[in-house]
Amino acid sequence: MKALTFVMVGLVVGLLATTATAGGEKMTATPPQFLALSQAQPFLRAQVLIGMPVRNEEGNLEGVVKDILLTEDKSTAQTLEVVFADVAPGRLVEVPLSACRLTPDRAKLVYNVTREKISDLAAVAPTALPEGAVKRSVSHLIGLAVRDNTNSRVGRVRDVLIASDSGRITEATVGVGGFVGLGEKLASVRWDTITFAADGQYCAIGMPASGLRALAFRERDYWKQLGFSGRQELTYPREGMKKTQSDTWDY
Repeated sequence: MKALTFVMVGLVVGLLATTATAGGEKMTATPPQFLALSQAQPFLRAQVLIGMPVRNEEGNLEGVVKDILLTEDKSTAQTLEVVFADVAPGRLVEVPLSACRLTPDRAKLVYNVTREKISDLAAVAPTALPEGAVKRSVSHLIGLAVRDNTNSRVGRVRDVLIASDSGRITEATVGVGGFVGLGEKLASVRWDTITFAADGQYCAIGMPASGLRALAFRERDYWKQLGFSGRQELTYPREGMKKTQSDTWDY
């Protein structure tokens, strides 16, 4: 009886130690420090935030979020770049994220200032981001190539999740595998485990590609909870192109 017990325990341990397999490829376990945080706290998806309407407290002026600027260390969403077409078409007004609140249906932002104040800000606002700010803008980060711990390209940043209570960036949604956006799977990688190249052309994760693919397969059902549903279309700048293009993929 004892011998049988030892055999059963050995089998269980062996199964737990075996790497996961999906699509015929061996997957290594993903280190826990890379696992997503968003299940434990409210968040905003940058891809949803960009394009969201912004109105003033009085409700007599409305703009649209065009971009999001992060702090210098890229740890926190600092300001929204908003165009208020009624008072200054094409000008990017910097709106502190901390000064905004979401409407109850989470479909619109409210900026606690008057129309006159926004008009004053818009009068001196630029029509494009300063060159030094581009590399810390969300529009630059989305679509950025992701490299593994061997410096091989393994995917692209598809979205960025922002903690709604603090503005801190919690994780990146990384597209893994597929071809021209088709058949791509998603993986959440904690933001504090990502490093960025000095020239801003790519970011790196400290895990092998197999670990990232294992994470993507394991979290396939996780995306419904995060607001991704069915076939998605995300926009991002292609490498070497200024024009923003769209790809579609299945979560």
